[in-house]
Amino acid sequence: NQEPIEVSKDTRQNKVLTPACPIQEIVDLYNTKLPMLSKVTVVNDSRKRAISARWREVVSTDKLDRQKGLEFFSWYFDMIGQSKFLTGKAKNWKADIDFLFNPAKFPRIVEGTYHKD
Repeated sequence: NQEPIEVSKDTRQNKVLTPACPIQEIVDLYNTKLPMLSKVTVVNDSRKRAISARWREVVSTDKLDRQKGLEFFSWYFDMIGQSKFLTGKAKNWKADIDFLFNPAKFPRIVEGTYHKD
């Protein structure tokens, strides 16, 4: 009576690794490109998790390297800077880093939902 032997294929060689999230560089980009929004001075665990999660979504979905990932977030912040709504020019409200990295809001911002000023 023999149990079947389970063979698992080692896929580490074929696996594409997602570059580590450069959290501080992304925060610095945010602070530089969006001076009209609240400056980020506290990068707590909650913010680190949100930024890292959005980084993984973008970098792994599009198979980007670290530099291309940073270029995406540079574009993302530039696009946000052009939105009257997100920057407080249309209403008495402004986005902040928590809003911009919220998992429900992120795709909507990327798609231009908040640019119908």
